[in-house]
Amino acid sequence: MGYWEPVPRKPELWRNTKAGRLVSGVRPPRLTRAKAEELLIDLTDRVEAYNLKADAPVRILKIVAFGGITGKNEKIQDIDLGVQIDPRGESPPSRALKWRCRAPR
Repeated sequence: MGYWEPVPRKPELWRNTKAGRLVSGVRPPRLTRAKAEELLIDLTDRVEAYNLKADAPVRILKIVAFGGITGKNEKIQDIDLGVQIDPRGESPPSRALKWRCRAPR
């Protein structure tokens, strides 16, 4: 019983077999795209409120979503985020929080 196998017509790529997924505890994607987008909007609101706090040690400048959210699937496993922060007082405040989804390659 193997845990991985080559991807057909792509000999340089490998994937987990059913046995490999069972052993690793992988679960099927559980977030809908609509729910993920709702969570990102909520996160943006919370970050903007955080950035208004004068006593916060850092300012959040940018959030970049990547991974499953950038694909075309209706269900995704999770939302991967990259966050750019600056210590308070190091640079002028940005006018607005920026976030974007990195386009798939």
